[in-house]
Amino acid sequence: MAAARDVVAELRRARPEVAALGVGAAGLVDRDGVVRYAPNIPGFRHAPLRRALADATGLPVVVDNDANAAAWGRRATARHGAPGTPSS
Repeated sequence: MAAARDVVAELRRARPEVAALGVGAAGLVDRDGVVRYAPNIPGFRHAPLRRALADATGLPVVVDNDANAAAWGRRATARHGAPGTPSS
């Protein structure tokens, strides 16, 4: 978590408007941001990722499955007309 804390601190120095974190994690993620099972990461079971990141950074955190997070990101960039995305 120290690495995450350092990255977020650096980001906030450059972009003070950063107010929260969104994280995509491979595997089964519950509504509380706990990674219950990650098939590609042995030993990463029942990991309270949301709480650990929130404690480390002092920011609100949302954790979802990586595929869900990618879909939300794609939708958000398309809605704002980001280059290379559909306009609707």
